[in-house]
Amino acid sequence: MDAQQRFARILQLFYLCMDHEPLYTCLRALCEKLSANPPVRGSQALAAVLHNMAFTPRTLKQLSRVVIYRALRHKPGLLVSKIGLPPVLRDYVLSFEP
Repeated sequence: MDAQQRFARILQLFYLCMDHEPLYTCLRALCEKLSANPPVRGSQALAAVLHNMAFTPRTLKQLSRVVIYRALRHKPGLLVSKIGLPPVLRDYVLSFEP
């Protein structure tokens, strides 16, 4: 069992950088699969994280990161310094914090 819920951090990474349609299609499909099957011991935390992500819209700030990330061809570490973003915005794009 993942007591530190590292799975949530991995899911958060995808949540913060994926385009809207594929992300929500995937999240809702996963939620349907989890709700159709009896819960496995320890899967309640995973189900809660997936449900929250699938049915809570991302913030404008998070959506802006996705647009910038896409514009940087999904390589922010290599290209963000070349587009002249203010330091605060550059750090936000690179941090992957909500």
